[in-house]
Amino acid sequence: MMQETYYSWIFKRKSSRKFIQEGLKEERIQSILEAMEGLTPLESDIKTEIKIMDADSMKGLLAIKAPHYVLIYSEEKPNNLENAGFLLQQVDLMLSAMGIGSCWLGLGKPTEKAVGKDGMNYVIALAIGPTAEPVHRQSTTEFKRKKREEIYRGNHFSSVVEALRLAPSATNSQPWFLVEEENNLHAFCVKKGKLKAMFYEEINRIDMGIGLCHLWLAGLAEGYEVHLFRERAEKEPTLPNYEYTYSASFKKNK
Repeated sequence: MMQETYYSWIFKRKSSRKFIQEGLKEERIQSILEAMEGLTPLESDIKTEIKIMDADSMKGLLAIKAPHYVLIYSEEKPNNLENAGFLLQQVDLMLSAMGIGSCWLGLGKPTEKAVGKDGMNYVIALAIGPTAEPVHRQSTTEFKRKKREEIYRGNHFSSVVEALRLAPSATNSQPWFLVEEENNLHAFCVKKGKLKAMFYEEINRIDMGIGLCHLWLAGLAEGYEVHLFRERAEKEPTLPNYEYTYSASFKKNK
């Protein structure tokens, strides 16, 4: 399964920022596009478009310069940002498996040539391409992340949570906290003050999708049937200073 390939690279992937301004060969780009046809969405009823564009498709003083960008567009629906993060993190891991550098591009906007179809809005992008530095970590000790006990309350899903702990996030903010309840993990996103919320609120929703992708892949790799869902409003679990986002149920495959 392609998901098993993604999972193993969670522990090696790194963000690349020193790109060689030399485009990937056309057959390489085609292989990425073909692999993207097998992506699994978090929300199947949200329309999205993912495309690979050249260097002149992004603008912004702080945008990372790369020979290519992978842009994701989405229709406006509840949880569309989490869905975008969930999808594009699969691409990030896929690129890592292919030995292609990538980095989430929170700053920067598409140019006029990079327009989404059917009125869908641009969400976020990955800068991608060959790099002047290694694209993989040698050890998980190279990750600068919170300790597991800082993001998790429970004891039965530690190895699954470890995959989420290593997930990338905007400015390494790591906004997640997981609460275990029987065979479920409830995922929460930290609440920001008004000033920080102006920048982080939307980007942290994308981060939650990235983290949920790692959680899902880890569950599958450990032989679970994983179901990601949102509780009804009247049943949403609560956690002080955090906002409920999603839940994941884990059932062992026989």
